[in-house]
Amino acid sequence: ENWKKVVDVNGITGWISESQLSDKSYVIVTAPQEFIFKFPNKNSKKVAKVKKNFILEKKKCNDNWCFIKNEKIEGWMRKKALWGI
Repeated sequence: ENWKKVVDVNGITGWISESQLSDKSYVIVTAPQEFIFKFPNKNSKKVAKVKKNFILEKKKCNDNWCFIKNEKIEGWMRKKALWGI
């Protein structure tokens, strides 16, 4: 069986079977609260507000922003407010 070393948002390291991992990439909001924007620009329309520890699927990133989504919302968040990139 193949094992992968993983580190969680709190810095705890462990091992997990590769069969238990998803091909999808997820991020966790680390800021106390953060906005999701329609475009990767702070002057863009705010789509939603999320709080610390909120989990979102990461679709793609550029230098400073990531396009994220869940079942109800999608948009861009500042990369520095996310863990798991």
